[in-house]
Amino acid sequence: MVVRVVGEMDRDTAPEVEAAVDEVLGGARVESVVFDLGGVTFLDSAGIRVLLTCRELAERAGAGLVVERAHEVVRQVLTITDLMGVLRVAPAAES
Repeated sequence: MVVRVVGEMDRDTAPEVEAAVDEVLGGARVESVVFDLGGVTFLDSAGIRVLLTCRELAERAGAGLVVERAHEVVRQVLTITDLMGVLRVAPAAES
């Protein structure tokens, strides 16, 4: 399952992203959830919460979660919040 997020991942968009992931994980066998954040220009605490919640949902469903194509601004937020070691984030060269 690939989740492509474009624009801002914030309190306005986070609930929709979380609901979509939850719906798919609840109804289908998924081996992995890939968050393609190549189009994300802003990530706030609500966006971070969604990534962590979706990681938990994926783990409960027996799937992994990977963040790919994260721009530098997103990587900075994940680094500052010490989440680069918590979330599986593909290296920039592989993104």
